[in-house]
Amino acid sequence: MDMAIDIIKELREYDSEREWFEFKVNWFVADEFGEYISALSNSAAIVGRKYAYFVSETFFRPILCWG
Repeated sequence: MDMAIDIIKELREYDSEREWFEFKVNWFVADEFGEYISALSNSAAIVGRKYAYFVSETFFRPILCWG
């Protein structure tokens, strides 16, 4: 969990979201989630990032996905 917190802190230092990470609140559409993560991962690869991040607060629990 400490690693996830460190990643979230690092991402929050940016002045806005980038094509390789996004923050969402109460967004989860099961049919679209896989495509969304795939698009973030592809964008990360294009700009030379090793990982893409999807940070969401859903049902009052923060989640972090990376790929």
